[in-house]
Amino acid sequence: MEDEEKQEVEREIDNAREITNLKKIEAALFISGKWLNMQDLITLTDINPILLRQLLEKLVERYTKED
Repeated sequence: MEDEEKQEVEREIDNAREITNLKKIEAALFISGKWLNMQDLITLTDINPILLRQLLEKLVERYTKED
């Protein structure tokens, strides 16, 4: 496999992981029925705290744009 093909595959895998993690966060927020702090979200989603914060920012942007 050429370097460009490998890089494209890696981008696709990273994108799929990001989508999966975003769905985990949305599901945790939806089913919780209460306010969740960062530790709650980390526990429920098993996502790294740094990555979790970045993904939460993406969700905020997404839902802010839709309004």
